[in-house]
Amino acid sequence: MKILLAIFIAVACGVAGGAGMAVLKIRQYPWNGGGGIQSSPGSGRVAVNQEEFNFGKMYFTDSGKHEFVLFNRGDHNLTLSAGSTSCVCTVSEIKDTDLAPGQSTKVLVSWRSMQRAGPFHQSVTILTSDPLRPEVTFTIKGEYIPSIYADPDELIFGQIAGNKPVTRETRIFCNLPNQQIKIQRRQVTDPSLENFFQIDDVPLSADELRKHKGVASGILVRVTVKPGLPAGRFQQRILLSTNLPAAPEVDLPLFGTVGGS
Repeated sequence: MKILLAIFIAVACGVAGGAGMAVLKIRQYPWNGGGGIQSSPGSGRVAVNQEEFNFGKMYFTDSGKHEFVLFNRGDHNLTLSAGSTSCVCTVSEIKDTDLAPGQSTKVLVSWRSMQRAGPFHQSVTILTSDPLRPEVTFTIKGEYIPSIYADPDELIFGQIAGNKPVTRETRIFCNLPNQQIKIQRRQVTDPSLENFFQIDDVPLSADELRKHKGVASGILVRVTVKPGLPAGRFQQRILLSTNLPAAPEVDLPLFGTVGGS
């Protein structure tokens, strides 16, 4: 009986001791809601206000910049440095590279357009001395839309007889707010064939413009191949100079064949 009582007392003391150690550890290192490794004392801790910024729609002649903010939430200094970027057109500037506890700094991400319409998604990496987060990635994204564009963007004449005029049409739309596009000069790239092409343009009506969301103005361009163009394949480019500094020129290719079976 004495032996069993001794074993019971020993077990009870062991449980109580273990529970006491657990309470002590919780008080020293409280759980912050996350899993994994806890912060080690004596280090800087990086935090950010946002990691991604969406610019929405932009004209593809635009460049831009955005400021992200980094914070030091630790109890020692935090060191920062520029890391890699996803594109040579994206650069980052860090205002302060050594942050005291509680201090913040701005990271300026700037880029230039690659002159291509469509979605863009770029990122920069900032290296930190935080052992739990050695890298922070900032992302910028959006969609580039052309300032002006032609629809269709090339004119296909196909096979024509060559003894009567043939006309094809395209519409040139301007997305720039409050801008009225005008064609100031028309030029065929092969001057020796210039007399065989007639180029006319008229402004698009308000009803026509309302069919295209976001369009501020537009022009209907008619290109006519006149009789007498030499037999065989022809491939020309028509350069249309506009009044808009943001989009001074429209390059319009055209293709076709005169005669043949």
